[in-house]
Amino acid sequence: MLSESVTQRQEMGNQLKQEALLERTSLLELKAKLKKEREDLDRESEVMNKEKLDFDLIRSEIKKQRDMLEQQRQDIKRREKLEVTKTDLQVLKEHERIQFDEINKDKATLKI
Repeated sequence: MLSESVTQRQEMGNQLKQEALLERTSLLELKAKLKKEREDLDRESEVMNKEKLDFDLIRSEIKKQRDMLEQQRQDIKRREKLEVTKTDLQVLKEHERIQFDEINKDKATLKI
């Protein structure tokens, strides 16, 4: 009976050691899995940060192009205004020339 009790105690001790070993193995596997997932997340985070930088660069380039186009549009608008003003001045100049011609003609007529 005493040897049976000792045997049972040894078996329980062995069983507890086995359970502890299994638990430790399970924890180590879980730790390794979590470490791998963390590394995967870190890699994905790096990729996302790089993509964000790329998108920021693209957005900056688009803004530069938009600003250039807006400047060109303003330049074209100014040129068109200048063309209208130039045309108006040419019309006024021609009108003035015609009036001077008429005045000179009237002067010549009056001298006769």
